[in-house]
Amino acid sequence: MNIDTNSTNQHFIPVFSRRGFIYGLAGCAAATASNADATQLPSPATEHNGNLELIAALQHLLRAQQQYEKEQSDLQWLADEWRHRWPLAPECILGSANVDRHGYDEDAERDLMGRYIYRETAELTTRIKSKSWCQEHPRVCFAVETSEKLRATVHETENRKPKGRTDKARAEYEAITARYLKDYRAAIPVALEYERVTADIRRRSGVDEALARVSASKAAVDEAMTAVFVSPVRNLAGLKAKAKLVKEALPQSMFRPGYIDDMGALGGLFSIAMDAIHLNGGDA
Repeated sequence: MNIDTNSTNQHFIPVFSRRGFIYGLAGCAAATASNADATQLPSPATEHNGNLELIAALQHLLRAQQQYEKEQSDLQWLADEWRHRWPLAPECILGSANVDRHGYDEDAERDLMGRYIYRETAELTTRIKSKSWCQEHPRVCFAVETSEKLRATVHETENRKPKGRTDKARAEYEAITARYLKDYRAAIPVALEYERVTADIRRRSGVDEALARVSASKAAVDEAMTAVFVSPVRNLAGLKAKAKLVKEALPQSMFRPGYIDDMGALGGLFSIAMDAIHLNGGDA
């Protein structure tokens, strides 16, 4: 079993580099108040360059960022504590393969944290019979059939009209249908037990509450970040502070001249940020 630690459902702040963002905050504070320590944001009461709102917003953003990282750390600890208790779905309830690739991943097999689980196909002896397919797809994320969907499949299959022009063809169709129905019905209690066990682990571990705290703290960071960028600047030092925040927070590759040229209006905003840094005599 392999787990995709880069699944899109991971909690993160889009685009912004977390470490660069923290360093950017310290740099912004130093630019806005000459008496700022390299790692501490100054108090608005002692700030002498006039950018009181900006400094206060930066302080709030730093606190929000620290809380977000704490919630992320707590969530990772919880995941490590409960990882070994999370079961793999039995083969008989594995559904379609490669569900992580096509945007229909609602029923994808996932771990406690919601990350994709990739199965070694060579180990699925009852699910896959083709050796060549296993060689072409050594690691696959499967869907997991739920008890609800299995019941719906049974109902649909039971109500299908027999196909075939001849009695022999219809008899063959009914035999195949009966075989499928037997497998579907046998899979329902297995799915129910898998759902019971995983729901119990989620309840006892408290992972859903932890995920909710991560989401809430991420939203607080987003809100605080917006407050920084809408805070007024009172002089060139404050303008430089905002510009350096943009530059330090975003991947440095986005500031290559060719990249800026290709980004149109957004590239223009990056260029303005660079101009603001240079205008106040700062290093890019």
